[in-house]
Amino acid sequence: MSKEDLVGEGQVELVNLMPYGENIVIYFHRKMVYSRVIPNDGAAEVEFDTMYVRNINGIPITKKVTGIVTGLPELKDNTIYIVSKQVMNAVQSYRKDVVTINTETAVKDYDGNIIGITEFDVTEF
Repeated sequence: MSKEDLVGEGQVELVNLMPYGENIVIYFHRKMVYSRVIPNDGAAEVEFDTMYVRNINGIPITKKVTGIVTGLPELKDNTIYIVSKQVMNAVQSYRKDVVTINTETAVKDYDGNIIGITEFDVTEF
């Protein structure tokens, strides 16, 4: 099953595993004609390890390497998990049931804080 098949037009259960325990508000048509709140249901997180690469003029160069992902349930039919970009990037090669919020099209308040979303983002395989 491809990600497009799972995320397609049909109805699926959306499970909010974003960090910080916040609800997700979905705005349709950006004019709040209709909105839906997806309550937080835990948090999927990814740990990072720091790996030494080399040094330049005595200054260490390191990079973060993706470690263990926690809090992401096993695959479940007709279920999509809403996760952070970091978690999605860590599991994108083998999990077709994850999406993240599209921050570029998000609804923001006057201070630039995201107060709702209009679409999800998936990574192409």
